[in-house]
Amino acid sequence: MKKLFVSFLVLISATSLACNLSALQSKDKSDLSPNTKSSQSATEITQQLVTEMPQATIALFVATPKATQELTQAVTEQKTVEATTETSAETTQAPPAAKATPEPASECPKFGVEEFDNASPCWPSSLEEMKSITSLTSSPNEFAGIRNGALEFKHVVSDEVYLYAFNTANTYQEVAIEATFIKIDPSFNQNGATIACQVNDSGWYEVRVESSGSFYIYRYDASIKLKGGNPYIAIAQGGAPGVQSGAGKENTIRWTCKEDSLALAVNGKDIWNQEVRGMETGGGIGLGLASASGKYPLNIAFEKVEISEAR
Repeated sequence: MKKLFVSFLVLISATSLACNLSALQSKDKSDLSPNTKSSQSATEITQQLVTEMPQATIALFVATPKATQELTQAVTEQKTVEATTETSAETTQAPPAAKATPEPASECPKFGVEEFDNASPCWPSSLEEMKSITSLTSSPNEFAGIRNGALEFKHVVSDEVYLYAFNTANTYQEVAIEATFIKIDPSFNQNGATIACQVNDSGWYEVRVESSGSFYIYRYDASIKLKGGNPYIAIAQGGAPGVQSGAGKENTIRWTCKEDSLALAVNGKDIWNQEVRGMETGGGIGLGLASASGKYPLNIAFEKVEISEAR
């Protein structure tokens, strides 16, 4: 823009110089003319024509150094504003939104029903996957696992048995576990069908219901086990008159574990509930066979289990 302005000044100056030179040449010719009177007449006529003709007006703008500096500064500021605006627009463009990665669906839903039709990724399906508190016999007739659409436990010797299938895929602060079991003959009635809750490194809380119509509630303390003592701390025991004792008879146990209380119901009847101080809450759940009776064989099967929120 500065070059254009300078070119304009040069053009104006050249035009002015040409006009002055033409006027000088006209004057010189009139002074050198031999016939002064004729020249004067011609000159007067020319002046009259010039006077009558419309006069062109040329406006001459002479730029001072200060004006040039101000113009240059204004142009520079304009370019700076345009550049800043473009940069700001590029900077403030929102980055593309990141695509949310969906969480993989859990193989073990926190709540629902398991009917043990097939091997489950949530529940142990064989004896080797289960937890036993005492040493197990090597008898080939000893069995624990999923068979015939149920989670079955079979104990064939007189030793005490404390065998568990723990599901620790989810952690529960409060939970209700409702399991339906049957007795499989031959089996004694002292066949503690067991449900456990709050299963963690410290231990768990369990209820055992026998086909004889009795129940037992314990807390398992892992620290006592490490010291070589009996880890089962008795909380309560009593009768469950609603239990059906015959082979193949279904009995449903509902074991509700809250942060400060435990409750037992059998076949829809409330049997026992109690506040428990200092409970170790937060853990998994489990099903099992537990009996200290010394009687054998013991054979039970859990046909289904439903996990729900405690209420």
